[in-house]
Amino acid sequence: MTSPDSTRRGLCGALMVLLALLASPAPAAAQKDQMLGVLRPLYTALAGVYGDEGPQITAHVDTLARTLDRWDKSLALSERDLRARIATGDARTALEAHTELASLFAERSRLADAVREIEAALRLDPRRSGLYRFKALLHEGLQQPTQAADAYRTAWLLQPEEPVHAYHLIVHRSAQTSGADVERALTILQGAERELIRGQRGRAVAPFLTLNAIAEDDGSAPAFAPAAYAPAFKQLLSGDFQGALTALRAAVAADPLVADLTTRAEPVAQGLAALRQGNMSAAINHLTAAVALAPMSSEAHRILATAYRVNGDVERSLEHLRESLRLDPGNERSWIALSGMLDEIGRPQDATAAAQKGLGELPAAGALRWVVSVLSAKREQTNDSDLELVRKAETIVLLAGRGDMYGRVARLAQAQLEYDRAIRLLELQLGLTPNNPAAHRSLGAAYVEANNPAAGYAEFVVALWLDPEDAATITALGLQHLGDNDYATARETFARAVALAPSYSAARQGLGQVLVRVGETAEGQKHLDEVARLQAVATQNQRRMRSATVLRLRAEREMSAGQFAEAIATWQELIPMESGYADNHLSLAEALVAEKRLEEAAARLQTAITLKAGIEAHRRLALVYETLGRAADANRVRQMYIERLLQDLRRRAGEI
Repeated sequence: MTSPDSTRRGLCGALMVLLALLASPAPAAAQKDQMLGVLRPLYTALAGVYGDEGPQITAHVDTLARTLDRWDKSLALSERDLRARIATGDARTALEAHTELASLFAERSRLADAVREIEAALRLDPRRSGLYRFKALLHEGLQQPTQAADAYRTAWLLQPEEPVHAYHLIVHRSAQTSGADVERALTILQGAERELIRGQRGRAVAPFLTLNAIAEDDGSAPAFAPAAYAPAFKQLLSGDFQGALTALRAAVAADPLVADLTTRAEPVAQGLAALRQGNMSAAINHLTAAVALAPMSSEAHRILATAYRVNGDVERSLEHLRESLRLDPGNERSWIALSGMLDEIGRPQDATAAAQKGLGELPAAGALRWVVSVLSAKREQTNDSDLELVRKAETIVLLAGRGDMYGRVARLAQAQLEYDRAIRLLELQLGLTPNNPAAHRSLGAAYVEANNPAAGYAEFVVALWLDPEDAATITALGLQHLGDNDYATARETFARAVALAPSYSAARQGLGQVLVRVGETAEGQKHLDEVARLQAVATQNQRRMRSATVLRLRAEREMSAGQFAEAIATWQELIPMESGYADNHLSLAEALVAEKRLEEAAARLQTAITLKAGIEAHRRLALVYETLGRAADANRVRQMYIERLLQDLRRRAGEI
């Protein structure tokens, strides 16, 4: 989950800078940061990495309740003081106070109250374009697109030369916006584009505000709320704190980490203490005793499975995870562990089947839905689960990473020809990551594809403003100019893209085409000839990739059929095509082991480790060394394996 420090976008401070009001400091976002500071360890504890996190979860929820109570009391005090300033101060003081109140209410997700304060501020000074921009953002948060578009238009009327306002006028089209308005706004963006292409305008630094509490554009992996906690977190993130706390406490009370007293029994405590210290023999002995005392405890089996996994006994670990799920098919943590381990040990089909079965038991488990999609993508396949992800993306509750998820799901929607749905998801992504140039470029391309060239152009210009050296965005702009027969602009634009990325064939082809059209045939043909060369290289690479795919599928079939000698020959044919692909060496090693060519298998496993293969390579290498009688080497590699898995546990548990 994203760190609270990374959320300090300072909505209040950014707003005050934007509005260019008086020098009095905006209120700090300390209260929301404190809430996020509690959410992070709560979310980490909910993963139940070890299995004894129940008391931590209860304590975190209690801390969250106190934090939210302090926030409400602090907001009430601030509101009282600001109301007094409004009542006794001059117009300028009242304007500041209303603006501060609006930002405080927005922080607290009281968006309607924030709109009311902004409207009061605008009655005092209706010339503030920044206030209208903020008002529009609040209306967007309230799912009021008509009011948002009207506010964006008013901001543009007050400051039409500002590219941000021109962008919003075009993309958020008000019913009052005329064709002449759009043409005027496009002229502003065209001027900005020209300056950017010529290097006369600098890169924009976060020109767009967002109401999001959590940073969505820092590359964080999606943080899915556990299915049992999803309704509570949805309420919490929407600002319904009291409802969220009630739902959280109910979810905690039913959580096996809290409700199953076995997780706090002495054998479990002793076993987990030994596990944390890396004393695997003692850990397994104690946890086995715990399972013997409570054989019907799903959590006891899951905890023991973790210890076996760390110790490298994969089959025992899988056995106890399956028993955990037999006892409690709703144990989301066990489904995630089972599918994850099957994927790690090279059984992606079984991993996908496990995650899909888990979804059958827990349809609200966003993490499992994501696992199925990721596993399908790794195998270059799509299935009904991808379609289900496209349809249900907006209902999945995440604490962070929603922007990344929406972008990925939008690509799935496009692959399924659901273009309107893709646009909706890309718009949601952009709402969460408004300063992400790639998000603007993707949405721009989708708009152009949907025959909305003006909105597409606006997105491309903003993408360029945020990243003036992105050849893909510049090429997209060049193609629009070429389609409009604006050859002079297209030529300049494509030339800039080619200068930035000489091997980018789309840019070079555009430049060649425009040169031919303006009569510079010889020069244009040079670029087109280079495109042909680049495409020939790309075609050769594609053929190589197709050949590699065919060989890989053949080798996998041979492995499944027990034809290990044939599989070895196929992997050896494939590896020179993809020598840097660690999984090929792992698969070849597996076939070599089956043929009892152990020294060769050890060499391949060592190569895979050099190529940054996953931890599974260490486990397999230790087994090979053990079979070869190289006990010292086996112990050394096994200890590395155990330590890496322990490090991973500590990381996921938030201990490091």
